[in-house]
Amino acid sequence: MLSNGPIKLTPKGNLPVSVCRELYERKLLIQDDIQKGYTKKISEDNVAFIQALKACILISPDVKKRGNALSLTQSGQKSLSKERNILFWQVFDTYTTQFNWAYLDQADAQIGQFGWAYSIYLLHRYGAQEKETGFYASKVIQAFPHLQEPVPSTRFEGFYLEPALIYRWRFVEHFAGWFGLIEIRKGTNDVFDRQAIIQKAAIFNELFQVGAQKDSVK
Repeated sequence: MLSNGPIKLTPKGNLPVSVCRELYERKLLIQDDIQKGYTKKISEDNVAFIQALKACILISPDVKKRGNALSLTQSGQKSLSKERNILFWQVFDTYTTQFNWAYLDQADAQIGQFGWAYSIYLLHRYGAQEKETGFYASKVIQAFPHLQEPVPSTRFEGFYLEPALIYRWRFVEHFAGWFGLIEIRKGTNDVFDRQAIIQKAAIFNELFQVGAQKDSVK
């Protein structure tokens, strides 16, 4: 889209609804509440992956915001001719090392993003079989005990979020799922159900070669 010229943002600083709709209709990623008709308006405020996409491109050297519009930089113009695998790893690096995953859920916690590479290792080791997301969350909390404390909700006073739920949102759905690293089969339609069944996707082993001198995870 930016290759056709700058994109003027709304007065709020969001992407125009028409751009969001065009991005969503490509079906590169989908969102349950939209697919099921619970959310009618496709806008930046309502679509998590569009929020993440915009944040990541603004972190990168390829796009700049000037005069309430987004446009390609010289680096961005050069990126248009790069191979897709190179662009994939650029986005992957930006998302894992520079983008704050808490931006999408506003929960004041590190779980999910902290130790994400360890979660990749766990998928390498156990992902050939279907496992509940809670299995991976418990392994991560076992390795990093400081992640086990319940997290106060920023939206509802006196309400706490389970770390395993945040792990599902961040690592499972908004990272491994978005990047195509896993296949997800949800047990229920309840957004607060921390369990879903996951298995590593066929492409996982093509993307990652995980080696260790000695397995220490049991």
